[in-house]
Amino acid sequence: MKILAMSDLHGYLPNVGENKYDLMIIAGDVLPLEIQTNEYLSYCWLTQDFKMWCDGIDVEMVVLVPGNHDFIFENLKNWYKIGDKINVLINRKIVYQGKTIFGCPYTTMNTWAFKREPYKTYKKMIPTGVDILVTHQPPLYNGLGMVEYDNGDIKECGSPKLMERIIDINPELVICGHIHSGNHSDVRLGNIRLYNVSLLDEQYCVRYEPKVIHL
Repeated sequence: MKILAMSDLHGYLPNVGENKYDLMIIAGDVLPLEIQTNEYLSYCWLTQDFKMWCDGIDVEMVVLVPGNHDFIFENLKNWYKIGDKINVLINRKIVYQGKTIFGCPYTTMNTWAFKREPYKTYKKMIPTGVDILVTHQPPLYNGLGMVEYDNGDIKECGSPKLMERIIDINPELVICGHIHSGNHSDVRLGNIRLYNVSLLDEQYCVRYEPKVIHL
């Protein structure tokens, strides 16, 4: 399976060329910053600009897991599809080519969309039997959630509880984003492959390319 993975677009829709992919995974924060709290404009952008961009990519299926900037999905949690091939996963799973994909948008950030309430632990939210786990929140592991500030300060924002659940369920692949300056290398833990695939840096400038993963 050839996967194209990315996160934290914030309205940026990259040119990914004419290559063919089986699956495209977007791990949250897709909406432009200037319209993220406007439900009408967000709906128009998703069903027009975003859908048209996805339709122009040679990919069989798109999986979108919202992030903390994607407020419209918190209000419309039953919005499962955008067009024919974009599947929205909000604490639910889908099976593609025999692989079970589960999407969890929740983070620990207060005042934003999909903030994790105390009773919504990752253990309760994320089931077993998952092959590909897509979370907006990065786990606490190998700098995937490490924030690097302009003044040189560093803060670890990865979730230890999420990492515990990942170890418990042992998926083949974990895709995350949220922390723009997190470790973007190929991170391994046993047979688990983990990727932070955010495209922008902490100043919201494009820094990274979409990640191509062969599974």
